[in-house]
Amino acid sequence: INGLWLHDETANVLRPIAITDAGRSLLGEPPVFEPGGNLSWEVFQAQETKIFDDVASQPGRHNPETPLRSEIILPLGEHGVMNIGATERATFDETDRSLAHILAANVEAALTRADQQQELARQTERLDLALEGGQMGVWDWNVQTDEVTFDERWAEMLGYSLDEIEPHLNAWEKRAHPEDLPDAEAALEAHFAGKTEYYKCDHRMQAKSGDWIWVRDVGKVVERDNDGEPVRAVGIHQDITRDKERQRKVRKTLEQTRKLIQA
Repeated sequence: INGLWLHDETANVLRPIAITDAGRSLLGEPPVFEPGGNLSWEVFQAQETKIFDDVASQPGRHNPETPLRSEIILPLGEHGVMNIGATERATFDETDRSLAHILAANVEAALTRADQQQELARQTERLDLALEGGQMGVWDWNVQTDEVTFDERWAEMLGYSLDEIEPHLNAWEKRAHPEDLPDAEAALEAHFAGKTEYYKCDHRMQAKSGDWIWVRDVGKVVERDNDGEPVRAVGIHQDITRDKERQRKVRKTLEQTRKLIQA
């Protein structure tokens, strides 16, 4: 008998989202666990697995008339708990307990990935709105394989159609100005090492026409592996050529003014 309860942050309760047919047949409709007064909430709060060889003897059992006699309750991090039960006392041996921990770890990892994907989807929706108004191009980089997904705005910024751009890091590297690459790589390394919240670098890119444009390159690691190494990063390119030209003209005017004053 197996079931999953996930934490509803708004109501601050553990809600059932899945239960085996055997569990539903034996127990009926699964309950919602509220804070305090039940074993599942205690495990969720303490984030420690608990194994009960005789559920009936536990004062914190949710249902005093429960037909369950043995139960393993495992925390799933901030997501909730997984309950595994049986109708006989002291049913679970060491092998069962080890398998339960492995199953719980896999479920927790899957829930974490799902949360990350949902958050990324929300971020992408918000980003799309900003990009439409700001004329920005998006890149999505698999850091481990160097595959990169570019959007149409990224390609159009350089005078290309999207099908002319190779979906690989080389598409950026071979168009970036050689003099600017060291600064960009240093900024990336600092961000990958966790020294900066975002990767940010202004550098030149060569357009299809052969002209050089200035882009503001901003990104962030959105996924790391178990060792903390970056797996995926997403970011934007914004054409800042006009800004750089204005800055150049201001510097030139200041330099001319300085020379006039010194003459």
